[in-house]
Amino acid sequence: MSIYELVERVAKHYRMSTDNLNKISTSTLNQKAVRPPKTGFILDKSINELGYKPHSFEECLALMDEQIKQ
Repeated sequence: MSIYELVERVAKHYRMSTDNLNKISTSTLNQKAVRPPKTGFILDKSINELGYKPHSFEECLALMDEQIKQ
């Protein structure tokens, strides 16, 4: 998921407009290191050895909402 997609999904979750979101090139950010447009993790070991059960991004947003309410 790109940063743009992440922000878009957060906005949609909270029923906010995405009209003001603009895609930009990472080259305009003047970062010292080259960054990949999409990143992720291989979770096989944590799932198999630790019994970790990953959640979707939207499920995590809902869990955070519940924790904030407490």
